[in-house]
This record gives sequence, C-alpha cells and structure tokens, in this order.
Amino acid sequence: MQNLFFGFLLVFLFTQCSSIQYVKKSPSLAADVATTKRILILPSTYNKISEEDAMLHDIMRQEISHHSLFIVYKAPAKFKNVCSLKEFPKIEGILTAEMRETPMGAKSEFALKGILQKCSNGVVIWESKAVDKLPLEANENMSLIKTYSEKYGKKVAKKVNAYFQLTKELVAELKGPEKLNEEEELEKIEVESE
Repeated sequence: MQNLFFGFLLVFLFTQCSSIQYVKKSPSLAADVATTKRILILPSTYNKISEEDAMLHDIMRQEISHHSLFIVYKAPAKFKNVCSLKEFPKIEGILTAEMRETPMGAKSEFALKGILQKCSNGVVIWESKAVDKLPLEANENMSLIKTYSEKYGKKVAKKVNAYFQLTKELVAELKGPEKLNEEEELEKIEVESE
C-alpha cells in the first residue's frame, strides 16, 4: 500500500512540476525523423511577425541545435511556407512554433505549442504543448535577458525567461535524428555557425 502511495505521489509531482500538457507522436516517428533532419522554425502566422516571434525563433533554434542532431536552418527574413521555395531545396521539415500569453497581474500564463511536419507530404509527425504561469519580474538568467533585450528591444525583457523555460521543456520532448553522416555533420556545423 505504501509503495502504491509513493507511486501516485511521484506521478502527481511529475505532472505538477512539468509544464508539458501533451505530446503527440507519429507511430513511425524514428523513421520520419531520419528523413526530416533538415528543418526550419517558423511562427504560426506569417503575415505579421513581432519581436517576440523573432525571439522565440532564435531561442528555439539555439535549443534544438545544441540538444539534438537536427540541422536547423535560419529562417528567411520574410517568414512564409518554405517547403516549396527553391532557395531552400534541402529543407525536409517545418517546425511551427506559437507562443500565447494571458496576463494575470504580476504573472502571465504562457502557452507554447510546437508542430513538426514533413515538407514532402505535409504530415504532422510530432506535436507538443507546454503551459505555465510565470512571473514577469526576472531575477535570474540576467545575461540571457540582456542579450535578447539588446537584440529585440526592452519590451521583450520580461518575457525572455518564460520563453526560454517553455522552449527548453518543449524541445526536451522532441527527439531528433539518431545519427548524422560525415557530410551532414559538416553541414550542421556550417549552417548553425551563420
């Protein structure tokens, strides 16, 4: 009985500490990811891109690049559907990212949704959503806040930690390719040094 109680307690604590609401995966995710190594990250709306959208793109690109073997190309200046563009012939997948914020006084509820789909057929192979209520006053990651505030303006300063935290949790759920060949490894280094 005591072991059962501790089991429920662990499940309760995990669900209370994690901001991941759900993860949906294709039944053939490993095979799909093996043929979707080269991706672009785009915001969910292409017509009006805010500083927050651009910051989310940069944070997500950095997290995925450093914690998986995906080759993450830099998105074009004008965000749009790039699966059909001739200037990105190598792109195999699009990771669409959307952050929504609901103000709640000194905190806001942030909801980050990510959807990875294959360019070849438009099929969604992975989807996840992370939601958390986070304070807008930051007293940690000050160098990260300074970096993004200098790049995108002071108005993003209060959101940097929330964007970073939710992106980190979401990306941890996205399993990348298991291996890259030598040519792909060099491509990853070159693309991500831009």
